[in-house]
Amino acid sequence: MNSPIRNHIKGVFVPVRDIHGARDWYSRVFGFTAGPVLHGHICCIEMEGPGLILDAKLRTADGEVPVFRAPAVMLPTDDTHAAYEHLKRQGVTLLTEILHGHFFNIADPDGNVLMICGPNPQ
Repeated sequence: MNSPIRNHIKGVFVPVRDIHGARDWYSRVFGFTAGPVLHGHICCIEMEGPGLILDAKLRTADGEVPVFRAPAVMLPTDDTHAAYEHLKRQGVTLLTEILHGHFFNIADPDGNVLMICGPNPQ
């Protein structure tokens, strides 16, 4: 079946409360280069593959900003232990220890859960 929708993920939206604070946190913690804040509520972070789209207007009907309680984004690393120690030094909220030898979960300042995943140990 043909579709006008492309077979490609362009970006992943991450709901945030404070767009400037979130942009600064993602840039500082991960070393990402974030673009400008657009329309007062959105900031795109270009990455290899799909980018992250921080958005301060993703609200529920009652005005709350939803957060991901399970990892919605997996960020790769070549060295899980070095990544864990780096984020620990950055003061990032570590939700788990390194699990199964190759991944762990963290929370951003809004409580969104992100997974950091390295190569699967043999």
